[in-house]
Amino acid sequence: MRHPVEIFDNELLRLMSEALRAAMATVRLTGTDASTAAQLAMAQRIIDVAARGGCTRLSFTEAALNGAW
Repeated sequence: MRHPVEIFDNELLRLMSEALRAAMATVRLTGTDASTAAQLAMAQRIIDVAARGGCTRLSFTEAALNGAW
């Protein structure tokens, strides 16, 4: 498997990282923290969207939150 740095440019990686932090902040608004497994699932959903051509922080954040957390 290729490393994300080999697939995505720095700007896209920055957006993906910001989206994951935003999604985790949204989860914290519920009064709990996302488990490590949930954080990994969120990150994977962001990677999947990016690999399919998604390129906005909003689309990444929505993808991260669109599943179990």
